[in-house]
Amino acid sequence: MDRFIKVYFDLGLKHKEIVCILEERHGYNLSIRQLIRILHVHGFYRYKNSTDVMTVAEFIMHEQRFSGTMHVYRWMYYKLKCRGIRARKEEVRLLMRVLDPNSVDLR
Repeated sequence: MDRFIKVYFDLGLKHKEIVCILEERHGYNLSIRQLIRILHVHGFYRYKNSTDVMTVAEFIMHEQRFSGTMHVYRWMYYKLKCRGIRARKEEVRLLMRVLDPNSVDLR
């Protein structure tokens, strides 16, 4: 069960969604509070274990340099998430504003 919880948590699903999927697909009946306890026991936190800001900034600069397209912050957030880099959307938005203000203004 812990393996399923980690997979769904890493996908970014909300607690309620994880509980519903665990019940419907895997037959585990948990409350949201039980799920939160399990997550905390295993050290899974949404924002506590976020990646260093410099790592996020380097990834954003690399993507902007080599892709050649202007990304909106939501798309960049998704790319970060796919690479296993944890950052808040607001953090990504602010970094993109600092790193490439002209592109942000054009959008």
